[in-house]
Amino acid sequence: MKNDPEFSYDETVQDDEDSEELDDIMIKADDAVIVCTTKEDEMRHLVVYIVEDPDGDLNMYVHHDMIIPSLPLCTA
Repeated sequence: MKNDPEFSYDETVQDDEDSEELDDIMIKADDAVIVCTTKEDEMRHLVVYIVEDPDGDLNMYVHHDMIIPSLPLCTA
């Protein structure tokens, strides 16, 4: 996007947003990771949840949700 002539931005704001986005997608050592599969009709999904505990408040969110061709035998 930096090379797009139609898009203007403030580099300091862009760098701050990039670092925040990087923090959002990074799995930290103290995060819990839950991997599970789901099946709805003919669609099968592999879902990766992250559970983080910043300041004692639990926060759980979907980190990845991927369509897979068949259910796996194991997710461990």
